[in-house]
Amino acid sequence: RLIELMGGDLEIKSELGKGSVFMFSIFAQAAAEETYTRIDVPSTTEETDFTDMAEKYPLRLLVVEDNEINIKYMRLLMDQLGYPFDTARDGLEAIEKVTENAYDVIFMDIQMPRMNGLKATEKIIEEDLAPDTFIIGLSANAFTEDIEKAYKAGMHTYLSKPVRADQIAKLLKERALQLGVSS
Repeated sequence: RLIELMGGDLEIKSELGKGSVFMFSIFAQAAAEETYTRIDVPSTTEETDFTDMAEKYPLRLLVVEDNEINIKYMRLLMDQLGYPFDTARDGLEAIEKVTENAYDVIFMDIQMPRMNGLKATEKIIEEDLAPDTFIIGLSANAFTEDIEKAYKAGMHTYLSKPVRADQIAKLLKERALQLGVSS
């Protein structure tokens, strides 16, 4: 419960007669020195007033996340920016959603049950289910190999949890300008 309250996930693997492995991830500040170079999401944006951002830069959003606390956190951020969004609880549900609806941006969690975000992204890309959709990977893992896996799966960028409103605002504004949907 403590791990969930910190916005993390717990995974337990057990094999009879061999033992158990307990793995968890939590939200924490990254080390001062960053070792990766492919992410370019500055900590500030010129958009300091987030009110009516969704009216200025209208986009259709899907948040793919299995953790209820993380969904609530995204709802708080998106409410601040004015964006409604659809949710999917795992990769399989995400695939269903993109075949039924057109989205401009998908926030895709990496670690989920049934089908993880990497596999879901690969399927969405391989089957051309959402050709004009910008996919943002979300994970508490910020190791270089995790980031590389996200890019290899077809994600356009990657954010480490917890994400900040200014990071999301910058990405959404840039995506809306790319699509030519700003007011």
